[in-house]
Amino acid sequence: MYNISFKNLRFLLFGIVIILSSFSSFGQSKLDNVLWSFTKFSFKIDEKWKSDITPIYRFNDDISQFQNASLDYSITRKITKRWNASALGRTWLIPNQRPRQFIWFYVNYNMPEFIPNLKISHNIKFHGALDINDREDPDFLRYKITTAYPLFDNRWRPFAAIEPFFQFNENNIQRWRSELGVNYSANNTINFIGFLRREDYIQKGKERALNIWMAGIQYKFLKPIYSKQKEPSTR
Repeated sequence: MYNISFKNLRFLLFGIVIILSSFSSFGQSKLDNVLWSFTKFSFKIDEKWKSDITPIYRFNDDISQFQNASLDYSITRKITKRWNASALGRTWLIPNQRPRQFIWFYVNYNMPEFIPNLKISHNIKFHGALDINDREDPDFLRYKITTAYPLFDNRWRPFAAIEPFFQFNENNIQRWRSELGVNYSANNTINFIGFLRREDYIQKGKERALNIWMAGIQYKFLKPIYSKQKEPSTR
């Protein structure tokens, strides 16, 4: 049986309380509920490289109306056991509007476990928007910290995260994102992911907030596209 010590549970509950309290800290006006539905396909290129392709569909007006869709495509390189770096693009398709294009560059660090089984990761991301189609989008520097604690033989993985957005041309924190959810591993290749993302826009004069419900499935192709060839025998 999987046991959780009181000390470990205390830290987990403390993190959840912090996230939940941040949900109500900003933007007290009526919230729109938006659904992001996605399917992620993950490909292992070799021992150090992997790639993801993720189509996303969005529904707004309290999840009653189709809003837009996008396609994410990324590549990630494992640098060390704890460090990896990624580049990700997003082509955003909006009805009756020209497409928008974003690109992200980021590094991720997985901390050593100072509490058994408690996973903490730090992510620093440059969020760039290409000013195309007569539209200018802001650029951000984003920092995200995520905590997760595996349960039931690692099949369930509750997690919580916070992420401020620092906007370059305004030189201030323009947005605050909080997340609380769970990742369920059905087997080695299929994961189900669901979480609530609270999005608070805190720029003076532009305050607003959204509840973004994320629901999706990830399928992993475990066989590497490229693998090392065995050296021929010299006997």
